[in-house]
Amino acid sequence: MELKAQWEPDCQGKQDFDADIVRLSSRFYPQGGGFSELNAGRWLENKDRPHIPPSAVATVYLQDRELTSANFEGRTEDEVKDKLEAWAREQFSKIVSAMSAAFRV
Repeated sequence: MELKAQWEPDCQGKQDFDADIVRLSSRFYPQGGGFSELNAGRWLENKDRPHIPPSAVATVYLQDRELTSANFEGRTEDEVKDKLEAWAREQFSKIVSAMSAAFRV
């Protein structure tokens, strides 16, 4: 794996060499799926699909390589978000432990 960073101009001659080493990407979908659908000439929205529960997906990346991901469902938006946030904190804890061990801090 190669570091994906490049020099970028900032201001007054300064330059930055930055990279997102580890990144969390997540998306919440409301009850109904969070999309519009044309069905038999009628536009269907979230309220038309109450059988689709609220859900979310989250992925942790090492630059652009997927390290781990998870899907979440629940009865309510808060329940799904609580599950995702707990999972993200758990992944963060693992990353901190691994990085701390690697750098002996």
